[in-house]
Amino acid sequence: MQDRLQEQIDEIAQRDRRYPPAAYVLVFEGLECALARIAARRHVTPAELVLGVREAALTQWGLLARAVLESWNIHDTGAVGDLVFNLIEHGLLEAGEDDTPQQFMGVF
Repeated sequence: MQDRLQEQIDEIAQRDRRYPPAAYVLVFEGLECALARIAARRHVTPAELVLGVREAALTQWGLLARAVLESWNIHDTGAVGDLVFNLIEHGLLEAGEDDTPQQFMGVF
């Protein structure tokens, strides 16, 4: 990962201590998984992004994915929304005009 991006992620994690920097990296990996599932590059929905994060976690940790996520204080899909909106707030991701943190809740 680019040094500057990692520095920005570290800064976000310092401000919101609920989640470690690795959780933010997982969001970017999940975004890549979500984009790989669609035919043309476009804005992904909150549900698509959450499913991409799930896929990335399962690919990396298999049956341990849930334990890893819980150790990072990610207990539900709403936490993914918190991560995403922290990244949006710091200009590292962009929200669609209708995207809200609530759309990340209860995806699965």
